[in-house]
Amino acid sequence: MKKGSQHSEETRRREALRRTLADPEVEQRRVESLRRALADPEVEQRRVEGLRRALADPEVCERRTEGLRRALANPEVRKRRSESMKRVWADPEARKRRSESMRRAWADPEKRKRMTEANRRTVADPEVRKRKREALRRTAADPEVRKRVAEGLRRSWADPEVRKRRSESMRRVSADPEKRKQMVEGLRRSWADPEKRRQMTEANRRTAADPEVRKRVAEGLRRALADPEVRKRRSESMRRVWADPEVRRRRSESMRRISADPEKRKQMVEGLRRSWADPEVRKRRSESMRRAWTLDPSRRESLSDRYKNMWAEHRAKVQAARQPSAKPARRGGRPRHPESAENAAVIIEARDGLVPQVSWSKMPEFLFQKTGRTLSVGGCRSLYEEYKMPSVQPRDATAT
Repeated sequence: MKKGSQHSEETRRREALRRTLADPEVEQRRVESLRRALADPEVEQRRVEGLRRALADPEVCERRTEGLRRALANPEVRKRRSESMKRVWADPEARKRRSESMRRAWADPEKRKRMTEANRRTVADPEVRKRKREALRRTAADPEVRKRVAEGLRRSWADPEVRKRRSESMRRVSADPEKRKQMVEGLRRSWADPEKRRQMTEANRRTAADPEVRKRVAEGLRRALADPEVRKRRSESMRRVWADPEVRRRRSESMRRISADPEKRKQMVEGLRRSWADPEVRKRRSESMRRAWTLDPSRRESLSDRYKNMWAEHRAKVQAARQPSAKPARRGGRPRHPESAENAAVIIEARDGLVPQVSWSKMPEFLFQKTGRTLSVGGCRSLYEEYKMPSVQPRDATAT
């Protein structure tokens, strides 16, 4: 039996094709031929329609998916595909053509609708989501990949046209209540998962620990806030957010949890100290506050009213805490010490019967001079509240 006769015809064809594609010259000719074909609108239209008919058949979709899974399960195949994609994206002309092709696709409402629906169907499959998460984790674990992605994003955001399109896209999304609701629910699901929350927190910490990243973020915020229109939109957005009682409640609970954690409090305090220790930061914050107070006089009034209300509530709580508890009068049992009544009489006389009255800070000294007994300021206050006699009236300063 001849060597190789045990292999099937399909295997021999596949090996022959692999050897052919491994030849750079052959690959170059195939790419150029495909490029010429796709440059013809009629050819491209036929290819699109043929692909659409094929993908409309669930059996065809399933076969293609299974074939792709089997192929990508082979490390050698993944390596070849990765190298091929790197060569394609390393070509500025190829990147430009891909970008223009995607723009044309997204500019067509019908195509955009089909692509969106296809993405939704894909993401709705738990198995697909799991595989994508694992692939992203493997990718993010590679420092070289992270570096390339970061550089690509920087190049992209450095293009004013790209920034403009993304900004407009985000505005359209934010203007749609349904999409905002979906985004909020997605974030809640993510934060409700302890593992995802841990990963996101660690990623944020790594990002914030990089001085270069912090510098770029700060410069980006400065450029954004230097635009009065941006400041106005952010202000209106924050007002809408804080006008929601549910949001205020959640934020309040979150701050309580943070404040109850000594480690987080320590981190916040250290961060604020580092921030305020920088003269440049202090200068910028001071200028920002001056601009805010100058541009929006109503802000001063609202803050003033807010602080007045806060202090009024605080004083009411303190006074309520100092009020003696409404306990019933004791019947029998241990009698009060007679010195307590004498001390209370001196304190009440000093507060209600003398003009000018004795201040609380000097009350212990006054009591010692009169009775030879010592009490703290708090003890004097307690006796005053407990034994206070409404019948005692302040003496007139002109009385002899």
